[in-house]
Amino acid sequence: MNEQMKRLYQAAKELYGIDDERGRQTAVGKLLDESSQNVNNWESRGISKQGLIKIAQKMNISINWLNTGYGSMKEQVLYESAILNKQTKELNLENNPDFPAVKKVNLRVSAGITGFGVEPCTGDDSLIVFRADWYQSRRLKPDNLLALKVSGASMEPNLYDGDVVVMNRADTELKDGEVFVFNLDGEVVIKRAVRDGGQWWLDSDNQDKTRFTRKACPDGICIPLGKVIHRQTERI
Repeated sequence: MNEQMKRLYQAAKELYGIDDERGRQTAVGKLLDESSQNVNNWESRGISKQGLIKIAQKMNISINWLNTGYGSMKEQVLYESAILNKQTKELNLENNPDFPAVKKVNLRVSAGITGFGVEPCTGDDSLIVFRADWYQSRRLKPDNLLALKVSGASMEPNLYDGDVVVMNRADTELKDGEVFVFNLDGEVVIKRAVRDGGQWWLDSDNQDKTRFTRKACPDGICIPLGKVIHRQTERI
């Protein structure tokens, strides 16, 4: 049996209690509105492109995990653009109301300037796609969200170098203990906002405080650009 089907049966067992090996083709087929013959074909030939999409939608699991084994079964990100671009060309991501996309970008900032410039990333992984109900349940607007890559070790073990975070640029009101993206005197940084002694500070999660010291966040020099509301990582 191929690895895709092993993961499908794992998800069926953990999420739906389908545990009978002799009857699981029929049970999974019924769950997915597929014939047991189709499920049998997936076992021998691998799951088709449209099959991967259908399974992810029906079972609310990650297509990236199902197809490759990377990430977690229940990732909020259902469609990694690398998978979509390489395997599901027929799915249009531009202005798709069912799967609004968040663009990965590099931010360009200047000291003392509230706004910022956006340089879109290119390539197969330039988009992160969520289901429409993910936005709705969190009262988020796709146009307000941007994704950017974490740089450095200051936020380990919660954010690692190379992780991707999604920020909501419509939410810039600092909240104690929450993580934000900042323009710190002309540098883009991702830090935890801490209220202490009547003022705001930028704190790192890394416990090596000799390397990653707390920094003051004065108005005009430390400018919040958006709250971090999601992270994407390959570290398990």
